[in-house]
Amino acid sequence: MRPALVPCHGRVRRAKTPGVFAGAPAALKAPPNPATATGSEPRWFRDVAIAGGWYATRRLAGGSGGSGGSGGSGRRRWVRRLSPFFAFAAVFLLGQKSALASGLPVVERCLVDFLKAVRHYVAFSINDLLILLFSTTLVVPLMKRLRTSPIIGFLLIGLILGPAGVNVIQHVDVSHRIADFGIIFFLFETGLELSVKKVISMRADVFGLGMAQFFITGGLIAFLSSFLLPQLNPGALVLLGGGMALSSSAFALQLLRDKKQLGTRFGRASLGVLLFQDLAVVPLLVLAPLLSDPAASTSLSAALAEAFGKAMMALGIIVGTGHFLLRPLLTFVKRSDSSEAFLAMTLGTVLLSSSLTQAFGLSETLGAFVGGVLVAETDYKHQIEADIAPFRGMLLGLFFVTVGFSFDVTLLTHHWVTVLPLVALILLIKALVVVLLGVSRGLSGASAVQASALLAPGGEFALVLFRLAEQVGIMPTSVVRVLVTSSVLSMAVMPLLAAGADAFARRMRERRGLDNLQGLDERAAADVLQVTRGSDGFVVICGYNMIGRTICNLMDSEEAQYIVFEDDVAVARQARASGLPVFLADAARREVMENFKVGQARVVVVANKQRERTNQVATAIRVQYPKLDIIVRAQDRDHVKWLEKNLKVKAIMPAMIAVRFGTEVMQRLGYPEDEVKALLQEQLGQAIAEICGDDKDGREDKAKSAGGATA
Repeated sequence: MRPALVPCHGRVRRAKTPGVFAGAPAALKAPPNPATATGSEPRWFRDVAIAGGWYATRRLAGGSGGSGGSGGSGRRRWVRRLSPFFAFAAVFLLGQKSALASGLPVVERCLVDFLKAVRHYVAFSINDLLILLFSTTLVVPLMKRLRTSPIIGFLLIGLILGPAGVNVIQHVDVSHRIADFGIIFFLFETGLELSVKKVISMRADVFGLGMAQFFITGGLIAFLSSFLLPQLNPGALVLLGGGMALSSSAFALQLLRDKKQLGTRFGRASLGVLLFQDLAVVPLLVLAPLLSDPAASTSLSAALAEAFGKAMMALGIIVGTGHFLLRPLLTFVKRSDSSEAFLAMTLGTVLLSSSLTQAFGLSETLGAFVGGVLVAETDYKHQIEADIAPFRGMLLGLFFVTVGFSFDVTLLTHHWVTVLPLVALILLIKALVVVLLGVSRGLSGASAVQASALLAPGGEFALVLFRLAEQVGIMPTSVVRVLVTSSVLSMAVMPLLAAGADAFARRMRERRGLDNLQGLDERAAADVLQVTRGSDGFVVICGYNMIGRTICNLMDSEEAQYIVFEDDVAVARQARASGLPVFLADAARREVMENFKVGQARVVVVANKQRERTNQVATAIRVQYPKLDIIVRAQDRDHVKWLEKNLKVKAIMPAMIAVRFGTEVMQRLGYPEDEVKALLQEQLGQAIAEICGDDKDGREDKAKSAGGATA
């Protein structure tokens, strides 16, 4: 081995001892043992410095390392220019704490150690994120194929990859922190759904049924927990009862949307309860750190007063700046016609509002929630909701994966006698409360059972609350483990509970007979009254075909009320059994219009397919209500002219008819143009998919009939 070339006072000389610089301090004459080194620098820092120092030393001495020729000469010239930087970096990183070795074996060792270090850090910092992203990407299509909720898949992925499974995720705490952004975006989106107008229109379900469910359920669970867990103080019992009273908004709303049940009576009641729970979770998250203070724990009222004061100060700043700055800024950015700038503005609003409340010592979710409420009052609500949907979906999925990390399989296997009865007890208490309150508030037995299946399982915010209570020391770890495991188990069985409740409710509704289908019995009358008594009015739709269903989906997305008249018995029976306000009734009859209060509707849509039936219904409604706003489906241009001339209605031809009908209805309800466009983009994709599916089915039927004729 050639001895190393060592720079010494402006010249280079050979080292007497191979592998060690001559004249080096004693501390540098042997590389430190990695097993016994006490320096704070990582080993890969030392290895990079060794490689850089050796390479720079060789180049400063004029040693050849490149190929010959002009190309090699040019490379040597650039290497000589950069060599001082390599040497400086080597000395700086080493800090005179490791030796500079030389020779080809050292280069090989440095290269191998550097690659190992890169793999080590990639595996522990980036690999975790890559594994989680690819896992969550594969979960969604797999769960769609299995026709179940993707949240179940997220929980299973967390269970498999986390500490309870194969344990391939090394930095679980980092994953939790990234997943917290999912909760922030979810609360921001929840705020988008909670415009003041919507809360007022749903005040009976939100502040009636929702408030009663939260306080009664939370009080019962806290009361029972005081006997089962006597070691908990009153503050911990408040958090325990409030947390267990919460339900999973992400889970329940996804099931309602997938099954198109938001327009049902139980869907609206469930939404009202979930909205109040979303309002209630914010004070609970604010209250948890305050209750951890012993002085505050002795006086719950003092803690509440302190939380209220901080919250009012932070909210005053957010609301004040948002009211005067947010709308002008959004308008300014929107005029630039830059989707990137608008997205950056949206993300900045989310993060800035959450950071502001965190600066006041409050929960960052509070700021995100209030920011969403402020944005909901602008004209860009649906566009912002569409912009953050991918981020929210991905991060919220990651949150449920980290929930799977928290699932304690050991606790379940060793203490299943305790955990499983506890889960069953929680589900029973919450379901009974919802059923009793729902029936007392005017829900039918079938609707109350369906609502209880959605609201009985635990919620994602309960997991956040319990984890926060553990961090601040108000709840012991053993109790939190049991609560988290029980909540996750209850969430996992929600699709099964919802499917069972739907089947049970369908059988109950099918037994009601023809009177209920025609809207003539007391239960149907109660459903009609629920629709028609709203302060925002309602829409009447004649025909539950593709156009009618598209408009109903638009109404459901805005929680707007509607009534549908259908002539086909099978279609009406199926929709009515699902709990939708679809009735087998002849809209051209005067008594039907009077019973269903058609004259009070804001808009009437006549979407029947046949020209004669369309003319009959539209003429009857126009004769009965001359000033009523009516939109009619036309078959051709001549039909358009006849309808608009003789009946004074808005007639639309079938070309992209669903979108045009939806546009007319939403604009006449007073929604801004940008909001209508954002809504219709989503519905347009679904309508096109449905059209393509109908065409495919028709081609298959024709092919089968042709094949049969040929045979």
